[in-house]
Amino acid sequence: MCYTQSKVAAKTGLSPAFISQYLKGVYNGNIDNVEAAINNFITREGGKEKNRKVKARFVKTQLSSNCLTLLRNTHLDADIGVIYGNAGLGWAGLGWAGLGWAGLGWAGLGWAGLGWAGLGWAGLGWAGLGWAGLGWAGLGWAGLGWAGLGWAGLGWAGLGWAGLGWAGLGKSMVLRQYASSYKDVILIEADLGYTTKVLLQELCDRLGVNKRGNIHDLTENSITALHDTGWLVLIDEAELLPYRALEAMRRIHDRAGAGVVLAGMPRLLLNLKGRRGEYAQLYSRVGMAIDLDREKARHDRTDFDLILVSLLPTNDDESNIKMLPELADAFYKASNYKASKGNYRRLFKLARGVVRASGIGDQGISVALIEEYSSMLIN
Repeated sequence: MCYTQSKVAAKTGLSPAFISQYLKGVYNGNIDNVEAAINNFITREGGKEKNRKVKARFVKTQLSSNCLTLLRNTHLDADIGVIYGNAGLGWAGLGWAGLGWAGLGWAGLGWAGLGWAGLGWAGLGWAGLGWAGLGWAGLGWAGLGWAGLGWAGLGWAGLGWAGLGWAGLGKSMVLRQYASSYKDVILIEADLGYTTKVLLQELCDRLGVNKRGNIHDLTENSITALHDTGWLVLIDEAELLPYRALEAMRRIHDRAGAGVVLAGMPRLLLNLKGRRGEYAQLYSRVGMAIDLDREKARHDRTDFDLILVSLLPTNDDESNIKMLPELADAFYKASNYKASKGNYRRLFKLARGVVRASGIGDQGISVALIEEYSSMLIN
């Protein structure tokens, strides 16, 4: 791999001027410090090159094929489509331990009876936030009810979980795959800051039209630009959008004749329907919808094996999963796939760790190695 002077400077923490002067032999500063930083950089990059790499990429599974079919039909018919569900997101890959969830544990706070011991919230410090003072026992979970509080209301997506995605394994990658295949597609990846105006400004910007003005102006600019073009607008993490933004996209679809696909977590469907079905005008426009969780259950093991094959190296017989089916079984069991409802993030971390470990002493991939490494992953 080739590195520019500016890239070396960024990776060593040295200034580009120092690197340039050092290479020309005119640097008057502490040469030992410069050489130590450069040697450390070379050693680190060399180690990366030697590592056996696992790269997530788009895999055409049955589930992703179904999603691509919906995207294409919605595009050609200038319809509205919806893709929703947890499938392909997998929580373990977010690294709960890294976020500090694995420390004290609910058991320490007296939640063992509810089975929260394995999660652990010490990193956030609920006691410090005053939960103890509120007295959960006094309020009673039964009284509040998880349904009453509503995780959708609290919003794991609102906390940013949905926005992380996972390349090649979730709905986000399907959208990116389709957008990269056709020039008449606009992909917008929403986040927590997406108000109605921000969404319309982004759409106008992508369309190359004026993105100044109020919501009405931005809507009209989008309609004019999209009218009779046959284009498709994809919006990922659409569950983060307020109802008014969803209604604005419905209006753009109706008047411009452009296709729209909304993708997100399960609460997206609730946002489209309304809690009491009050958004019938919006939801009635949806032509096709895919429930990823239901579809995943239909193609569970077949899709798992396809993704596993894509993650493992195939340059030697020992690591070729097609030749050693027992390895696939070991990965399936170790990734806790069924219990986690399709936890591809955990599978990715497991495959990455096993492949790297297999390169130590050229021991290769084995059932024992898979089981050993899986014990180090957070469930």
